[in-house]
Amino acid sequence: MQAVLSIVNQGWFGAVIGLIGVFIAIYLFHKSKSIAVPAYQMQSLNLIRLNKNNMPSEITAFYKGHSLTNLNKTTIIIWNNGNDILDKTSLLDSDPIKILLKDGCNIFNYEIIRQTNKYNNLQVGRVEGKLNELLLSFEYLDPQDGVTIEILHDSTDKYPTISGTIKGIPKGFENYGTIRKYIGEMKLFNAVYGVKVIYIAYISAFIGALMMIAGIIIPIDQSKHPIVKIDEIIFNNPIFSIIMGVFYILPSLYIIWSKRTKYPKSLGSE
Repeated sequence: MQAVLSIVNQGWFGAVIGLIGVFIAIYLFHKSKSIAVPAYQMQSLNLIRLNKNNMPSEITAFYKGHSLTNLNKTTIIIWNNGNDILDKTSLLDSDPIKILLKDGCNIFNYEIIRQTNKYNNLQVGRVEGKLNELLLSFEYLDPQDGVTIEILHDSTDKYPTISGTIKGIPKGFENYGTIRKYIGEMKLFNAVYGVKVIYIAYISAFIGALMMIAGIIIPIDQSKHPIVKIDEIIFNNPIFSIIMGVFYILPSLYIIWSKRTKYPKSLGSE
């Protein structure tokens, strides 16, 4: 108990607590602001890739009469990640929301496979004369409202871009990275592997936290606490324990953060 009190009475301890309080206040302030946040995540599965260097020239692929050297199936989840309504009055006719591939590429097929609210009147359609573009429109999107779209295309770039101007949201759509698992195509092995990674990350973060706590609160003078048994290197150098704890925690937090599901769960269910 005396060791804990000696740490708490240190000037740096109060400064650290104060900084943590400032960061929490800033975070809560931003979370309390009413704002719509249009966001998206994607994942792509390559179905066909004919490499002239590795494939005989006699091998060809066609889709509805189109000769193919590449074919991707890309899943796009689009939703309102904010805490305010995103209304169609915020969209501009002069720069509507589009799903774009680079010039010369073709979107062969597109389909809405999942949506949170049918009354959003969320629609996807082609741009006249543009085989590489799709238009996205809706009446409104409440917080966590969205849609899952699947497109079949021949671009060598796995992922299309989402463009369009939204009044009051200069950033436009925010890219939240790739979907953690490919919807409908996830193999059992990969699913089990993903769970194991998360468990290992949690365990590693817990071990790291214990090491940091040990480095902070365990007294340096072992003679005063003969019951405590700890490795001599760590005991005599508590800073070593703290550093090792940081090395355990930081990679674990990164894995936990990157593996989290960002999109609404209803848009990613099988």
